[in-house]
Amino acid sequence: MLPSQIEGLFDEAPAQYEEEHFRLFRDFKAALNRGEIRAAQPDASTKSGWRVNAWVKKRWQLHRPRGDLHAADVRQCRRLRW
Repeated sequence: MLPSQIEGLFDEAPAQYEEEHFRLFRDFKAALNRGEIRAAQPDASTKSGWRVNAWVKKRWQLHRPRGDLHAADVRQCRRLRW
C-alpha cells in the first residue's frame, strides 16, 4: 500500500501537506528502519545485480521542494564523507 500512496502523492503533490501525509511519511520511515523497505534490492536479471525501487526515491524527493530540511540536517550532511 505504501508504494501506491507515495506514487500518488508524488504525481499529485498538494499545495500543503496535511496530517495524513505526515502519518504516511512516519509509516514509511518506520518500515525503512525495520528493513521492510529498501531503496534498492538484489536483482540477478540486471547488469549491476541491483534494482532501484523508484517509489522509495520519490518519497525522499517529496520533501526537497517543500524546504523542510532543518539547519541541523544540513550540518549533519556536511559531516558525512561521500
